[in-house]
Amino acid sequence: MISPVTQDGAVPSFPWAGLDGLTDPILIADPDGQLVHWNRAASTWFELPASPETHSNLRVLIHDYSLDHSGVQELWVAMHRGNRYTRITKLRTKHDSERQVRFELTPQRGATRSDQLVMLHIHDLTDIYKDFEQSEHQNRANVVLDLLGSTLSDLEYPLGALRWNAELPMEDLARLPDDLRMPFRSVQKASRHFVDMFSNLNLSLPESTDNVAEGGISLVRVLVTGSTPTRAAHLLDSLRSEGIRCVFRTARGRDELVRTVSSGEIDAVLLDRHISADKAADLAVAVAEVEPHLPVIACAELQLNELAERLREAMNRNPVVGASDEVWRRIEEIALRDSLTGVLNRRAFERFGRQEFERAKRYGFPMSMALFDLDHFKDVNDKLGHQAGDRLLQVFAAYLQTATRQSDMIARLGGDEFALLMSHTDGAGAFVLTQRLRDAVELHIREVLPPMEPATGVSAGLVIYPDQELESFEAFIGAADEALYRAKDAGKGCLDVRQ
Repeated sequence: MISPVTQDGAVPSFPWAGLDGLTDPILIADPDGQLVHWNRAASTWFELPASPETHSNLRVLIHDYSLDHSGVQELWVAMHRGNRYTRITKLRTKHDSERQVRFELTPQRGATRSDQLVMLHIHDLTDIYKDFEQSEHQNRANVVLDLLGSTLSDLEYPLGALRWNAELPMEDLARLPDDLRMPFRSVQKASRHFVDMFSNLNLSLPESTDNVAEGGISLVRVLVTGSTPTRAAHLLDSLRSEGIRCVFRTARGRDELVRTVSSGEIDAVLLDRHISADKAADLAVAVAEVEPHLPVIACAELQLNELAERLREAMNRNPVVGASDEVWRRIEEIALRDSLTGVLNRRAFERFGRQEFERAKRYGFPMSMALFDLDHFKDVNDKLGHQAGDRLLQVFAAYLQTATRQSDMIARLGGDEFALLMSHTDGAGAFVLTQRLRDAVELHIREVLPPMEPATGVSAGLVIYPDQELESFEAFIGAADEALYRAKDAGKGCLDVRQ
């Protein structure tokens, strides 16, 4: 691997390890376009110098190999400004092979300008395009979602994919190649018909949000920022005592907050009580720029009952969507979510997890899965009652929701067993995350629940892909289950990793 250098000769802080293992070309440059690093796949696509010290410009390189020059200037502007940029286009390789690709430009900001780099990831979509040409009509929706850089499981609320499909603006459709635009329009037409059909089901809905809540099927979707996992989990547990059932996600910064709010699938933003007034005002302005009517609630200003009331109001905040949106939510909760904890159920996890596994298998992406089991859960039910057992499951799920990334997939597989699917996470990262999460959530549930002997604990089994012996999602789950069994057999309260 070539060692990266910057303009002043320093080596910037960047996770270079692992780039050579990716099959897609990756090119690293400074804001002026000077190439400082590339992976092995890039060398097979392009004629590149022997070392980064030899002058080579990313803009010039892409221009020379591009079959569609209309996006080169846009790429240059985004690179110079340090902005994210995505575009579907065509390239030729140094062997004159024509490839359909998606550019994904990502800024890698450092402390000084000399540390600031941009990473161009060139996703090879050629095989996907071939799949599209060969696939039957009913399968084309998933293929196009993949082309546009999204899948059902990438979306925070999977049934929102149909509405996303139906409401995709024409200017976004224009980015598709001519031979795909017409087929995708037919898919979009079918999605719109499906959405309209559910809009006509409003007569079957309860007359008020209160009645929905009493029926136990209504969740308020909350995005929390500025909080630690423990504080957010305590807040979620407290809101449950006020009769508010939440799907919680945490945003770890301004950019992640804005990106999640832009999805249109959030009912309210909660600002932790430890956020300063100035920062709270800045975040409120950022939210208002993308969703002017979305409630931004500062927890420091409210008592728990007042906060619960604000969230009840937020559940019915959008008069435009109205009854049809409530239908979508009911379908989602019945079909996809565990009624007790609010996380995905086993059926949804297997559906979306299999999709992620096949995607990782196709592109060689790393992914990891951890299975968690609550030790002595039967003793909790026997000694403290089933109500305490249910609360234990809710507290555990709440912590998982608040301590994991938005891209992670959380599910209750049944009983006291939970799954965490971590896309784009290799062995080292998955091990550190799972071990830290196991230790923290075990401490959390022991603080929340009444003391008992033996103390309630958490066992975990971890499996990492790629693995030559794991050719299917079923084998992937099975390997994680075996690791979990070994952890339980070793005395509980520990983590076992598939070797």
